[in-house]
Amino acid sequence: MMNTRGAWIAVVCLLVWGATAQAEPLGVPDIYSSYIRSVYDADTDSWTTTYGKAQNILFTFGGSTVPISSGTFSITANIDDSGIQHGGTLLIGGSITTPAYSNPLLSGDLVGFGYTPPSDPVNGYPLFEFDFAVSGGSLASAFGGSAAPVTVRLSDPSLTGWSGFGSDFQGTILVGSKGRGQADTFSPIPEPMSACMMLASAGMVVLSGCRRRLRGGKR
Repeated sequence: MMNTRGAWIAVVCLLVWGATAQAEPLGVPDIYSSYIRSVYDADTDSWTTTYGKAQNILFTFGGSTVPISSGTFSITANIDDSGIQHGGTLLIGGSITTPAYSNPLLSGDLVGFGYTPPSDPVNGYPLFEFDFAVSGGSLASAFGGSAAPVTVRLSDPSLTGWSGFGSDFQGTILVGSKGRGQADTFSPIPEPMSACMMLASAGMVVLSGCRRRLRGGKR
């Protein structure tokens, strides 16, 4: 038979799972950027991603999507030949009319980096993931405030045949400064079971405190 502690954990898990499944799509801010281009210099270990067309940066929050006026997107990073990051920054500029957000919109400091290996591409080209800690911008509070985690997932179909960080590579230029890459900037949220275990742990602390109070009252 399930004990009291197990029953409480089960209840918390069910509540969290349901709340997460329903609230997740509407509660997570997201910035989508297209026409970006990435360049990597193996000699200096420098990664640079820039954006070449202002009309294709979109901000989604609370179920609605609005364009970012005069949008800019850039990532600068130091990534060595082994694919290990040694710092970098994110900067998204522009403005949003409704609701009102001014330039710069979001900035962050690089704290993590990952990628699909050359031997295992997705749809024939690599995917890159940058993890940042929010450092500023008018959208900082929407993304969780100072030091909150922000993830950028970046792909570029022109990098077919990418072989790793041992040599230079760069995305194809379409017209002018436009690239073929895309980036999705969002606030990562815990998986339902992760959130469940975090709340369940907090619940155990509360229950433990209640038991101590009850025992104290009996003395």
